[in-house]
Amino acid sequence: MRVVDLGELVTAANRSRRNRVPTITPTRAVIAIGVAGAVITAASAEGVGTGGRSPFFHAAPTGFGSHSITRVAVIAVYPDTPPM
Repeated sequence: MRVVDLGELVTAANRSRRNRVPTITPTRAVIAIGVAGAVITAASAEGVGTGGRSPFFHAAPTGFGSHSITRVAVIAVYPDTPPM
């Protein structure tokens, strides 16, 4: 788990309560962060095993980056949105 993931885990439930987003609980945050970490870890391992030629290895960071871009765009349009 990366340091940024730990920060997200610690603050997600508090931001959720403060911004009245009832669907984010500490348990759901742990599951979501763990699943994302597992996918990136599996893609990295496959990339090492295929010398970087695996489509999964290329798709995982592309999907993660696309997800990050949409999060930043939502925050830019709706500044009161919790940055999760």
